[in-house]
Amino acid sequence: MWGKLYRYQNRCFRAANFIVSHLYVQEMIKDFFYLTEEIQYKLADTSKDEMGMFTRSKTNTTARMAFDKFKGEIPTDILGSLNNMIQSTFSKNKADYWQGIKSLRNFKKDIPIPLPVKCISKMRCDPEKKAFCFNMFVIPVKTYLGRDFSDSAL
Repeated sequence: MWGKLYRYQNRCFRAANFIVSHLYVQEMIKDFFYLTEEIQYKLADTSKDEMGMFTRSKTNTTARMAFDKFKGEIPTDILGSLNNMIQSTFSKNKADYWQGIKSLRNFKKDIPIPLPVKCISKMRCDPEKKAFCFNMFVIPVKTYLGRDFSDSAL
């Protein structure tokens, strides 16, 4: 179980950097002065806007790339939540990136795994053990209320 959770966290960290890098390039493509004038750089779906450069919506472009790259390594629900979170944060900070006030976020290996609500089931409280128990996908999880002794030497 621990191995699976650490693998999910590793794929989240890699996917997050992958997604934010693609978002940055998508936004900056119009500033690549060495491209020809015929290059279309409007960030829109070609089916909705003839000047668009995407074959799908802007949000779906990064999600689809992450799904294809990490297929079978991590549940797509987690990747979808991660993509939405990064898209939202990127959109809020976009103006600051262009002005040089903020730098592009770099995600580290200890990134939390974003869990959509539908991935959590069988939530219950065990007052005797002072713990909340639930299943994350098929992984049983217990959270303890109180002091943590998991890292103390025996």
